Amino acid sequence: MMLPILVDEYEAAAIAGAPASSGVLYAYPLLGAVFSVTGARGPARRLLGCLAHAIVDKQTGRAQTSDPWTLVPVPEHAVLQEVSSLPRRQLLSDAYGVVSLRLRKTWKLASRIELEVAEVIDPLYKPNWLFEAGGRRVLVDGVTGRFAATSP
Repeated sequence: MMLPILVDEYEAAAIAGAPASSGVLYAYPLLGAVFSVTGARGPARRLLGCLAHAIVDKQTGRAQTSDPWTLVPVPEHAVLQEVSSLPRRQLLSDAYGVVSLRLRKTWKLASRIELEVAEVIDPLYKPNWLFEAGGRRVLVDGVTGRFAATSP
């Protein structure tokens, strides 16, 4: 499954300064984890039963919290990227750590918040557009529109 493409090929082409027809859609594999708050003390008790989402880059282990996601099927024309992955246990630990930290920062008076894995989506693909134009390569994030340009 894939995160929805919010930046289509025409918007991405405008960002990259390239013709839309030159763009290739890549699906980058991540790990998606959903945690349920199973225990909390103090004011954080109202979080009991709530869900928290995290996304982890399988190659680097970089984790970040996210809003709840809606998933869509991976388009047939998307190129599935292959990356070397860290061990799944480490990826889930990274996801747990970032969610726990976010909740503790938000609920400073809570002495303890307990989380349990509710769902794991592996792989969770993220859309990226790749354009080659003017002697450079431009990668445009298909969710946020952020981009990075490199020389060939």
